[in-house]
Amino acid sequence: MMIGDGIEDEEKWLAEGIAGIQQNAFYLHRAMDSNNLREALKYSAQLLSELRTSRLPPHKYYVLYMRAFDELRKLELFFKDEDRHGCSIVDLYELVQHAGNVLPRLYLLCTVGSVYIKSKEAPAKDILKDLVEMCRAVQHPIRGLFLRSYLAQISRDKLPDIGSEYEREGDTVMDAVDFVLQNFIEMNKLWVRMQHQGPARIEEKPEKERSELRDLVGKNLHVLSQIEGVDLEIYRETVLPRVLEQVVNCKEVLAQHYLMDCIIQVFPDEYHLQTLEILLSACPQLQPAVDIKTVLSRLMDRLSNYAASSPEVLPEFLQVEAFAKLSSAIWKVAEAQVDMPIVGAVSLYVSLLTFTLRVHPDRLDYVDQVLGACVKKLSGKPKLNDSKATKQIVALLSAPLEKYSDIVTALTLSNYPRVMDHLDAGTNKIMSKIIIENIMKRDTCVSTADKVEVLFELIKGLIKDFDGSSTNELDDEDFKEEQNSVARLVHIEGDTVMDAVDFVLQNFIEMNKLWVRMQHQGPARIEEKLEKERSELRDLVGKNLHVLSQIEGVDLEIYRETVLPRVLEQVVNCKEVLAQHYLMDCIIQVFPDEYHLQTLEILLSACPQLQPAVDIKTVLSRLMDRLSNYAASSPEVLPEFLQVEAFAKLSSAIWKVAEAQVDMPIVGAVSLYVSLLTFTLRVHPDRLDYVDQVLGACVKKLSGKPKLNDSKATKQIVALLSAPLEKYTDIVTALTLSNYPRVMDHLDAGTNKIMAKIIIENIMKRDTCVSTADKVEVLFELIKGLIKDFDGSSTNELDDEDFKEEQNSVARLVHMLYNDDSDEMLKIICTLRKHILVGGPKRLPYTVPPLVFSALKLIRQLQGQDVVEIPSTPEDIFQLLNQIIEALSAVPSPELALRLYLQCAEAANDCDLEPVAYEFFTQAFVLYEEEVADSKAQVTAIHLIIGTLQRMNVFGVENRDTLTHKATGYSAKLLKKPDQCRAVYACSHLFWVDDQDGIRDGERVLLCLKRSLRIANAAQQMANVTRGSSGPVTLFVEILNKYLYFFEKGNPQITTAAIQGLIELIKTEMQNDNTTANPAYDAFFASTLRYIQFQKQKGGVMGEKFGPIKGVILGLDG
Repeated sequence: MMIGDGIEDEEKWLAEGIAGIQQNAFYLHRAMDSNNLREALKYSAQLLSELRTSRLPPHKYYVLYMRAFDELRKLELFFKDEDRHGCSIVDLYELVQHAGNVLPRLYLLCTVGSVYIKSKEAPAKDILKDLVEMCRAVQHPIRGLFLRSYLAQISRDKLPDIGSEYEREGDTVMDAVDFVLQNFIEMNKLWVRMQHQGPARIEEKPEKERSELRDLVGKNLHVLSQIEGVDLEIYRETVLPRVLEQVVNCKEVLAQHYLMDCIIQVFPDEYHLQTLEILLSACPQLQPAVDIKTVLSRLMDRLSNYAASSPEVLPEFLQVEAFAKLSSAIWKVAEAQVDMPIVGAVSLYVSLLTFTLRVHPDRLDYVDQVLGACVKKLSGKPKLNDSKATKQIVALLSAPLEKYSDIVTALTLSNYPRVMDHLDAGTNKIMSKIIIENIMKRDTCVSTADKVEVLFELIKGLIKDFDGSSTNELDDEDFKEEQNSVARLVHIEGDTVMDAVDFVLQNFIEMNKLWVRMQHQGPARIEEKLEKERSELRDLVGKNLHVLSQIEGVDLEIYRETVLPRVLEQVVNCKEVLAQHYLMDCIIQVFPDEYHLQTLEILLSACPQLQPAVDIKTVLSRLMDRLSNYAASSPEVLPEFLQVEAFAKLSSAIWKVAEAQVDMPIVGAVSLYVSLLTFTLRVHPDRLDYVDQVLGACVKKLSGKPKLNDSKATKQIVALLSAPLEKYTDIVTALTLSNYPRVMDHLDAGTNKIMAKIIIENIMKRDTCVSTADKVEVLFELIKGLIKDFDGSSTNELDDEDFKEEQNSVARLVHMLYNDDSDEMLKIICTLRKHILVGGPKRLPYTVPPLVFSALKLIRQLQGQDVVEIPSTPEDIFQLLNQIIEALSAVPSPELALRLYLQCAEAANDCDLEPVAYEFFTQAFVLYEEEVADSKAQVTAIHLIIGTLQRMNVFGVENRDTLTHKATGYSAKLLKKPDQCRAVYACSHLFWVDDQDGIRDGERVLLCLKRSLRIANAAQQMANVTRGSSGPVTLFVEILNKYLYFFEKGNPQITTAAIQGLIELIKTEMQNDNTTANPAYDAFFASTLRYIQFQKQKGGVMGEKFGPIKGVILGLDG
């Protein structure tokens, strides 16, 4: 009666709450329609006050909440339209915080906060942090859970996630993660607290109410799983540990079970696999009453389905040792929960076995391990008579029978009969009949006495009285059926495949003995003839092995247990080189690859026992080639290679062979490691540790020996070192192999250079960028044969063209070393400097320029960056450059050093560093004065100096005057008059620069041009004296063009009269009988006159300027 009254009261309270919401909603809509913000806030607060009730159970409170939620959606749209209410979102966010009651205030604050985030006027992370903190003000469990649920609902599409429109500079995905986790933790605390709420409630009622609310808490985990930026690293390091910490610390059964299940269901399978240890570590810490077997079973089901989804993920299960971790976790749970019933423990092992058979069906050791763990749990306990427990044991024992195609596999499991021993007589018989039915159904042949012994031990409940029980207890029909099934089992055994195998093996053994005996037959025969005859007959012996491989019944088990051991016994015992080599090769060629893989240890164990003269490297190489091709045939077989530890076994076998055959030449040992490395790169390309292990084994073999000078051995070493370069997409991978440089150290100087060039070609071909100083250090250690003299060898031994090509390749390599991070790039440059500057005088002219340009590129990268943010300033790098170029100028290579000084001066100009730029010009002038002696080189150098100086805009008046004075002075001192003339008129550009208003000194321009004209006159006179003719007038025409250039630019000192006079001078010189005629120079002058005529005809200002110049048409006619 009291319960009925309570329900009626709840219905009445709910109706009152809904009525209150509807009434206030009416006034709220009217206020929004009239754009009255104050009234809208008033009625929305009154509407939300209905949610302050404590009298409703969760499912009825939810109804009330949804009514309020619908109104809040409309209110949010009103808040969003600032034109309607006339209040900025920032002011509105402050305004709603004045609501009287805390619950309405927080609902309004969350609603305005949603609009605030959308407006992007403040960072989303700051608003969300504010809201999640303020929601702590509501500590009533139901009210608090629904309030935080509302917060989660309105914020889920506004989190500062990667790629989200609300992500700002400086925001990270961790801001979104921290917000959701904090909300989850607070909601879980409220949810757990419900069990202690209300002293008058009976226990079942709060449990039911809490179950109704659990999805509100779990929804946070779902939101976490949907955040784009939550990658495996963040999940492993932050999300999972913090969620599990909350799960363990809440110490409440319902919460722990639900949340563990929720974690398993919402996050991706690959995350569970990679964080298995962390997830499982929480299981033993849960409350004993938690149904942990259901949790673990669901986890294993998900992982099993993940493994079944794609064969490509199977290697991941082996790499993370999933089976071992699950097995250990189950054992720890069983240890922690001492009161766990047997049926619970066994059901856990059933789930683990199901997982094992689906993920690792070929790992019988895992299956046997699960059965063994179950035996350990059952030991010391009486025979099971709990029907649920025995049903689980039957499921455990039936699983291998259903998975594998025959009973023979189950017979190899040592713990299978030990589990059956814990069944009572009745269940034991049921299990025995299941075994026999499986054999009959699949027509399985049990073909060895040992396996028959094991089989009949398993079904002993049907063939003898069990633990004192009597056959009289059985119904006659049942008994007859049981014994008939045993009889049918016995009749399955007849002629077996072993008869055929024994026949072929016997024939093979006898034929091999006869074949081997031939070498001792006939004393008069010469050895070569005997060997030839035996080679002709070898296929007769090998045909027996081919026949064995074609027998249908020779499965892997028979091959492993009988065929291979007996064949290898014959091979080893015959102790004859030709027979051993041929038969080992024959075994590898005729039997299936999967058989070789599964019996690798047996096959390889024979190798060290062969005669030293057997070409074992060819045998092993062919075996590894076959296994490599098998791996390449299908990705599905790759897990098998990991499971049988193929690499470890092959590596060990090669080491044993090398130890056994002490006289094996180096080339033979290295070729074995080349084959092993080729196998590794094809089968385990992602296992760099394996690759490094092979190289390390090769180093060990070579240690203590002098540098290799055997061409065959060095060729094999080059093949060994080239293999990783060809396999991996970039050289960076090879740089992580610690033994790679150690192998290179065993090469002589010439081969070391060849290998260095191969490395550089690989980098160029694949456009690889080496981006850290550490890797650059390793790289330059590898190619040191190209960058410095190697072991006392000299560069003079090399052909000039070869040397140039080598150094150019190093120079190209320097440009491939780059990092966007300026700090790291500076480290790279310092590393390069250390290696390049020891290269010697002949190499530096090739290798220093790219180093200088890399440093200049870094300087440009640093331009515009805040000095506080960068570890090194451009000034530091310019100091480094000065030291580098000084080394080059000391080689000596002064012309190149001068060019580089000028490049640095230009870069300093761009950085607005006047003292630095002046210093570089000073160094250039010093080089010009002291080192540049060749007259042609001087001409080139002075024009470079003038051209660079003309582009400089960083110098003050005093410094620029000093440098221009030097440049004009050196120009006038050149050896040849024409060179002097051209250099001096080039200097005129130093006093008139278009883009710099401050440098327009017309008088000094005119002075330069007049001086060049005097020098041209002197040149003409000198030519007249020495050669009897005046020479060409080209210098005058060139000077005329300079006059025209500055005339157009508006230099007031250049007048039409001066131009007119120069034209007349040229015409006079051309008409002089002593002047040497030259059509090219005549055409040059004619072209200049046409240009003047063109400018005159243009009209406008320019036409007026050029108008006074006379005699242009006449000149053309002439």
